[in-house]
Amino acid sequence: MSIKFLGEDEILKVAMNLEKEGIIIYSQFAQIARNKKAREIFSMLANYEKEHFDTFNRLHSESIARGQYPRPEEIDRELTSYLRSLIDTGVFTLLKTFPKTKLAKFSDKEAVSFGIQIEKNSILYYSEVYEASLVRAAKPTLEEIIKEERRHLVMLYGVWNKLGI
Repeated sequence: MSIKFLGEDEILKVAMNLEKEGIIIYSQFAQIARNKKAREIFSMLANYEKEHFDTFNRLHSESIARGQYPRPEEIDRELTSYLRSLIDTGVFTLLKTFPKTKLAKFSDKEAVSFGIQIEKNSILYYSEVYEASLVRAAKPTLEEIIKEERRHLVMLYGVWNKLGI
């Protein structure tokens, strides 16, 4: 994904794409997991990702209604490059490396490890977006999403420990 400038519109679209991919991946992992606890966690995570998608979709609609997107010359180019690098080397790269057909063949341990990486990348991305956001109204929502992504990481870490990885 190549983005020249990252404004609020692009940031929210990327967030919606991250959540959409999370729904797909966690739903698939819930179907293939042999360990009951892993299956339950993946199913829960898929539902949380759906809630996050709905939240970002609402924020996106509100942003459009306000019509408050910064013009490209108002956006810090270094910050844009940094956020773009997080996108290009984060979850989307993981999904290119492991197409959905390969994900379906993951063991429970591989799926949990993959989920942990997704959550770490999401936390990093959303934390940086929080810092860079020009829309103050979005900050409390982003803060809550970051807290939830951290909880997801802890849930997966618990399964990871139980599976003896």
